[in-house]
Amino acid sequence: MRLMTPASFVVVSASLFAAGSTGCTSDLFNRDQDTLDRFSHAYTDFLDAGETAEGLWNSLGSEKDPFGFWTALTGALDPGSKDDLRLAYALTAIDAYDQKMIHMLQTEAQQVDVLDRAVQELFEKANAIQSTEFRADAAQIAKHAREVQSSFAQGHELVDRRSRLQRRMLDDIVNAGGSLGRAFRAQSLKVELDETIKISDELQPIANKSTTAMQNLKDTFSALKGKTNLKSYELKGSFTLQRRRKQQS
Repeated sequence: MRLMTPASFVVVSASLFAAGSTGCTSDLFNRDQDTLDRFSHAYTDFLDAGETAEGLWNSLGSEKDPFGFWTALTGALDPGSKDDLRLAYALTAIDAYDQKMIHMLQTEAQQVDVLDRAVQELFEKANAIQSTEFRADAAQIAKHAREVQSSFAQGHELVDRRSRLQRRMLDDIVNAGGSLGRAFRAQSLKVELDETIKISDELQPIANKSTTAMQNLKDTFSALKGKTNLKSYELKGSFTLQRRRKQQS
């Protein structure tokens, strides 16, 4: 590990360092080993929290649809279907929202807070590093982590707003007995549908921003690891374990 010391410090020769100097430079070296290791632990905790947040985000989207909300919503809005079938789909979607989706939204909100605390921990551990160079690198990693957390927070706010609009759309369809004509004549359904489409369009750039920030975070950590022989720790989050089980099966 190469030690960067302030210019005012006494320069210790390589031979003296190798001989086992017990001066302040050696102490600083040892302290940075400990602080860097604690930073690495905090980094792993953030990645675990980030993977959980990503899993929740994906579960709330239309591609995963773990409890059939999006399938039922699509059926309720199908203009080629009959009123009674659209009504049945709308009631199914309402049940999925009330019983499952609302709880997942609450869990996602809690995970955004977990990410926020993980970022704070990263900044605290970064600031404890003695080396100016390594501290700057660690702080940059923490800044990338904040970008990831901020993206998830923005995304959650939009997803939550969109889901509430979808819930009102379903009420409109039920109140119209499954008739889209009657529901659209009430005007509220069109306004809600237009707003949900607008929100969906806003979500993709946020997801892209999060992906970019996460990659920057990992690249910067890899660079720091190369400079310091930094330890890395295995992810243990539930979504990570689920992914590994699928890969092994």
